[in-house]
Amino acid sequence: MVTNPFGTPLFAATLWRLALAFSVLLILAIWHERGQRRGIRESIPLAKLASTAWAAPVLLVSLFGGFIMLLAAISLTMLQALREYITLVGLGREYGGLLIVYSLAGAAAAVSRLWLVLLMLPLGLFLLATLVPILTSRVANAHRQVSGTVFGYLYIAAPLTFILFAREADRWGLRFLIIVGTATALADAGGLFVGSWLRGPKLAPKVSPAKTWSGALGTLAGALAGVSLQWPIAPHDWSVPVFTLLVLAVTIGAIWGDLTESFIKRDFGVKDTGTILSGSGGVLDRFDSVFLAFPAAFAVVLLAHRLCSHPAESRLHCKEQAQSTTH
Repeated sequence: MVTNPFGTPLFAATLWRLALAFSVLLILAIWHERGQRRGIRESIPLAKLASTAWAAPVLLVSLFGGFIMLLAAISLTMLQALREYITLVGLGREYGGLLIVYSLAGAAAAVSRLWLVLLMLPLGLFLLATLVPILTSRVANAHRQVSGTVFGYLYIAAPLTFILFAREADRWGLRFLIIVGTATALADAGGLFVGSWLRGPKLAPKVSPAKTWSGALGTLAGALAGVSLQWPIAPHDWSVPVFTLLVLAVTIGAIWGDLTESFIKRDFGVKDTGTILSGSGGVLDRFDSVFLAFPAAFAVVLLAHRLCSHPAESRLHCKEQAQSTTH
């Protein structure tokens, strides 16, 4: 079902907050580039903002436009990310085809709300991937091919399918995606700006020489700003502990996802996974933080709700926290 996003009050509230965040980032990017004679294509911050200028509205409309629009946006993103991954790691035709078809089947399972099937999909892919060398008798490099196929699903397809799951699994799924999506985007921006300004000690020099501890602090600041910006739309029963856990989950997930993509690219000796996004590389380069930030954030929200449900004392404490947050 397709709905009109402009008919939802929450859409307007989200849109103006995103526009405000984008304006602040644009000012910071221009200030960062002051005195440097180079165009948008040569400026990483401005190039990333340029891609965000059209990508963010598309994703926002797909979130509010109904499940079909979100499914289409996620499927297209997934296909492009998988294409980049398959090329990057050199998966064979049979393995690459299996990965793509299986990933789309996972999205279909999310559409059908077959949650138990979603949990079993990784094991199913492993079993099917091991059949390829058995049936084709091509065993050379088969272990690496099977491993690469399963890793690609867990790293790319499963997290993107998870977004569909989160949207439909709970009544607060839409608000969760807006809050975490904004926080992840600002966490990326914060890490980029603060890391390039302050520099300092390297975070993981052998994995990603450009990542610094100051950049990690910038990621934390960006995640904090993003969650704070969208917190007015959070469900009333989300308490201060949920707020804190969300900030930490987005921060850790964004850094972890970024470093994961970095070690993959370093392993295969490439700088960018693609060229589809001008100045930002490929889809994998742009969405690497999303792959771990969203599942991590969803897990901590579920954990917080679990802790706030048992025992009775914890439930009372969480209720008090929620009331204090709304005042």
